Amino acid sequence: MQTKLKLTTANIKSIPPNDKKSPSTEKEYSDTELTGLKLLSGKNGSKRFLLRYRFQGKKASIAIVKL
Repeated sequence: MQTKLKLTTANIKSIPPNDKKSPSTEKEYSDTELTGLKLLSGKNGSKRFLLRYRFQGKKASIAIVKL
């Protein structure tokens, strides 16, 4: 399930870990300001940023930072 919110410092800190009973390992949050910017929250509380984009017609992503 994808959720959209403005990825501010306060919002990022308030994001809970992904539910341990969830079949997916991470829950994805999309930024409302920057298209393609994602925050993934893991079951152990880890968070990482991805930037998803298209290059020469192919989908790609790059990890920006791991929190």
